[in-house]
Amino acid sequence: GGSFGEGHRLDEAFRWKETIGDLAQRPGQWNIWGYRTTNGLGYYEYLQMCEDLKAEPLFVINCGMAEKDSVDVQNLDPWIQDAVDAIDYANGPATGKWGALRAAAGHPAPFNLKLMELGNENGMSYSWGGGNAQQYADRYNPMYAKVKAAYPDIKTIATAPIQKAPINAPVETVDEHYYPTAEWFEDHASMYDSYDRKGPKIYVGEYATKNGAGNGNLNAALGEAAFMTGMERNSDLVIMSSYAPLFVNPEWRKWTPNLIVFDSSRVFGTPSYYNQMLFANNRPDVVLPLDLQTPQVADPKARKPLYAVAGKKNDTGEIIVKVVNITGRAQDATIQLNGSPAGMSASATVLTSPNPGDENSFDNPTRVAPKDADLGQVSSPFHYTFAPYSITILHLRTK
Repeated sequence: GGSFGEGHRLDEAFRWKETIGDLAQRPGQWNIWGYRTTNGLGYYEYLQMCEDLKAEPLFVINCGMAEKDSVDVQNLDPWIQDAVDAIDYANGPATGKWGALRAAAGHPAPFNLKLMELGNENGMSYSWGGGNAQQYADRYNPMYAKVKAAYPDIKTIATAPIQKAPINAPVETVDEHYYPTAEWFEDHASMYDSYDRKGPKIYVGEYATKNGAGNGNLNAALGEAAFMTGMERNSDLVIMSSYAPLFVNPEWRKWTPNLIVFDSSRVFGTPSYYNQMLFANNRPDVVLPLDLQTPQVADPKARKPLYAVAGKKNDTGEIIVKVVNITGRAQDATIQLNGSPAGMSASATVLTSPNPGDENSFDNPTRVAPKDADLGQVSSPFHYTFAPYSITILHLRTK
């Protein structure tokens, strides 16, 4: 996915049919970040990797639009056919044209692809992916119609909110991308609270604190975590999200920050990596109502110190409370759980560091990394002090 998909110009676009089969026969492509890729990890290897990771693949298909040019609408058919053929390759029978190529590669069983995004960052008036909303809709609509006719169960994702008037395109999910400051993320932590529940679902397909994040510091993770409490609280609407970009080799850094940094023999995660890990590994089944009360301040524009979301695991009954303290002051809190049992065993996992500008590095890869603490037995209400500049996961268990 990403800008690798649409390319700077269409002759640099990712065409999946050129990335399967014999590695030596793959032409490769010049990509938008200024180097040539072999496509050694092609479409087949991508599907295989997702299967090995037990992850659902979401394939981004080029809709005939690059950053700087696009195919004429009357010449769009080959691009549309590429989308349908990509699903055939992933899901079709081994006796079919594309399924047979998949089987020949060593995977006769279907991959069961369920998700396809039609384009990447298109319809944004050439700010990123190219084209305005109408130009994108002119290419999205016929591609959407052909994909849904061939595979009605495929869930599609649009790159712009073209479901609105005057375009009124059929949109199941919209991909939203954000690369602002940590403060922007904090200020917009509740933005999805007021989104229309009758509209499309939301996929926050790319987001990261880009401005003021250094090479990936704690302050970036704090802003993202505050925003993520809002995404999790609104998970009836925000059905997927993914931080971007994922990997960087510092010898060829074209974008800052990235989640995981590697060279030929070493690797480390940024504070944002550990934040993503904490949210992903502590995901509840049910979001619980939460009333976060903070002291009144004189300045109405002052940013609130704490952001929080709570949920419950169905199988164990465990209650998970995620709290982000964006300030440099410890925050003493009283936590009350209505209807909770008399005694619960409690523990905390905390990501923090003395300075919000602190980063990890090859020499100090866990300078900012989570630490666990056993809190013993607690009963509601109980007191807890959230450390300065911290992301805290509280676990409350009755068993």
